[in-house]
Amino acid sequence: MAGKAGGSMGAIAKAVISCILYLVSGPSLIILNKRLLTVAGFPYPMFLASLGLGACFTIMFVLWQLGAVAPSVKPSPYFYLTRVVPIGFGQAVTFKFGMQAYIYLSVAFIQMMKSVTPATTMAGLAMIGKMPDSSKEVVTVLMICGGTMVAAYGEVFLTPIGLFCIVMAECAECVKLILTELLMTDQRFTIVDAMLFVTPAGFFWLQLGSFIYEYPEMQANGAFGLIASHHVLFGGACLLGFAVNIAGFCVIQTTGAVTLKVLGTARNAGLVVFCWLFLGETITALEGFGYVLALSAFSFYSYLQIEKKRREAEAVEEEPPKRESLGERPLSRPFSKVTTPPRSPRPVT
Repeated sequence: MAGKAGGSMGAIAKAVISCILYLVSGPSLIILNKRLLTVAGFPYPMFLASLGLGACFTIMFVLWQLGAVAPSVKPSPYFYLTRVVPIGFGQAVTFKFGMQAYIYLSVAFIQMMKSVTPATTMAGLAMIGKMPDSSKEVVTVLMICGGTMVAAYGEVFLTPIGLFCIVMAECAECVKLILTELLMTDQRFTIVDAMLFVTPAGFFWLQLGSFIYEYPEMQANGAFGLIASHHVLFGGACLLGFAVNIAGFCVIQTTGAVTLKVLGTARNAGLVVFCWLFLGETITALEGFGYVLALSAFSFYSYLQIEKKRREAEAVEEEPPKRESLGERPLSRPFSKVTTPPRSPRPVT
């Protein structure tokens, strides 16, 4: 029983650490990418977004070859094409339009628009049978969306093309999150599996789009030389992309896709204030009211999630120990050394 309780607390600790990493690395990457897209004069969002995914696969592949990590699954070609490649495509569409929006919209407005994703993700999960835990959870998510709509109405810098980009990014991200949660829960993919098999698919689609739409202009403008002259910033984008992706997969695995997006609201709190104080972006009173409404709803959502985790931990502690029959009791061999062969990846089809 103590072992089960310790395992439950360990899972909670893993979820908390994952959330903290996601909250810290996400805003840092957003601010750095906006600087590269605008100030540094590198308006190629697909190529820039692919750097983080490429770094994810490269780092994890090197660790795999060194024996530090190992995948637990071996996807068949059919499974990879039908279950993993669509996630990569959705990830590519999300990054492409999401980063394109930073050229036309303010950081504050984009982050508020992203708060709509929890509701769309929750609705999508409900359509495939994964219902929310309580009506209170639904109400809090809808309140987050309501605050977002108010903030959007109070936006001071809004263009049709920017709004189109952010809407496309949010729809693609909703589909991607649902497919990812099914992969991490129903198919029991680990974080290593996701980094080794999912990120290359996203990298492929982003590089393909960049090759078609961005490479000619990049070559004409000498953009590759700009990468060399700002190698520290681009290297930082790669490392932060690795941190954001691994944290995102951990949050989905431990808490779910809806919580991942609701966390974005709390992450936006510090980001919006930072942009207002240090980057000179304007926030109207109406936009601020919508932001406060969304943040208040997030606080109550967090309380509901903490209570849920506490009840799960109490249920584990109160569960009676399983009695072992004589037929199930393993034989004692004190003088024999038992060696366990290394586990090979399980095939998924």
